[in-house]
Amino acid sequence: MMLVVNMFSVKSGGGLQNALSFLSSLINDDVRSVVVCVRGGHVHRYCEENSLAVFAVWPGILGFLLFHFFHGAYFRFFLGSSLIFTIFGPPPFFSYGARTVSGFAYSNIIQFDVDFWGFLPFKERLVKKIQDFFRLTFCRRSDEIIVETEFLKDKALGGVFRGRMVHVVKMQPSNLLASDSNGTNFFEGVAGKRILYLSGPHPNKRIHLLAKVFSKLSLLDDYKLIITLPHDSDYLRVVNSEFSKFEVSERLINVGPVYQGEISDLISQCDAMINVSLLESFSNNWVESWFFEKPLFVTDSDWALASCRKAASYINPENPNAAAQEIHGVFTDESSVGGLVEEGLRMLIELGVDGSKYSQYMNIIGCHENRGKP
Repeated sequence: MMLVVNMFSVKSGGGLQNALSFLSSLINDDVRSVVVCVRGGHVHRYCEENSLAVFAVWPGILGFLLFHFFHGAYFRFFLGSSLIFTIFGPPPFFSYGARTVSGFAYSNIIQFDVDFWGFLPFKERLVKKIQDFFRLTFCRRSDEIIVETEFLKDKALGGVFRGRMVHVVKMQPSNLLASDSNGTNFFEGVAGKRILYLSGPHPNKRIHLLAKVFSKLSLLDDYKLIITLPHDSDYLRVVNSEFSKFEVSERLINVGPVYQGEISDLISQCDAMINVSLLESFSNNWVESWFFEKPLFVTDSDWALASCRKAASYINPENPNAAAQEIHGVFTDESSVGGLVEEGLRMLIELGVDGSKYSQYMNIIGCHENRGKP
């Protein structure tokens, strides 16, 4: 059987990190496979550098139409593939009889009761909701769906994927974290306690709300918020404006986008990690903080509590006084830091109890079903 690994929708961020981690395991597997991706992107370069069979699709609307409406026939009848595995996003709209298994990380579509796009003006919000409608329509054509938490599975089966086959493959640290290090020194001469928010420029991350939190923290000790936004992004301008408004611009350090080989160096040089998103499927920040034994601060919400349990400290960025006191309280209590680190290590053990993330994917799609756990 020829396995088609569909990474056409993978571009950047956590999705890219998870994709490269999967490919790093596929390199050493004997499964006949071909990776589908956008020509010239990170995935395309990784496949070429590591001698993985690749089918590169031209970027843009023409490539999108060809992929969804015609390339499925090529995979099915010329490559002889009866299985298309999509690690993130929808399968080809027409799969021509091939079985399709798709990872689904659009938590805002599953948890449609959350006003995920509420920060946008009406017209832009409408466009996003139309895009979400088509994402769901395309993904519903999959034979089976994979989500990242039991919480999302329950929500999906009770809502947008009612009556469908839904699996759970829980997040694990990327295979590349332990081995990748460029020896980059990000903070030479920078004092203070560094709290890292490793993310892209999406308002859902609510980094701008941390300006007031850090204005309160500045009265307690020298805390720095480390972010990784593109230097020319509109959202960075919003964040800078908020930190300037509360007169704590010196508490904000933007190191810019970080590539795979720099992530381990960056996390190692910080004292904690934070994620105060309005909504997440499962954040890479969580497992990264646990892997590098850093205390973790997350949004005080049911979906975060369901995934992190005792391995995080919970804050509400819209209550800056209480959030600042919670952060400072953790940092000034060695037992709190140690407790969070210990719980994080327990979570990693629990997440790995069913085998590696790669082997779980392959068992679901049927490529490793007789091999057992690694």
